[in-house]
Amino acid sequence: MANYTLGLGAENDLVEIGRYTARTWGIEQARDYLGKLHEHFNDLGTRGAHPKPAFPHRADILRSRCQHHVIFFVITRDRHALILAVFHEAMDLLARLQSRLQ
Repeated sequence: MANYTLGLGAENDLVEIGRYTARTWGIEQARDYLGKLHEHFNDLGTRGAHPKPAFPHRADILRSRCQHHVIFFVITRDRHALILAVFHEAMDLLARLQSRLQ
């Protein structure tokens, strides 16, 4: 059973990541990359992912890197990760996240 839930924005992010990766590097690479992201999501509720606070004033919102993407999430009381966003490292990460949270 997965140790995470994807928020609507994160679901949309993954669709776009999959489309871009498939167009650029092929379907097999897209499957592999999305699989790595999902494995990383599952580790977020454990100590294996080494998350860091996303904002100094919001310790509840965490971030973790997986290859070329940064995952923003919160941990629920039952150690379940709620994924808020999955952004490419080249994006203006904090501005995009702030926009999504408004």
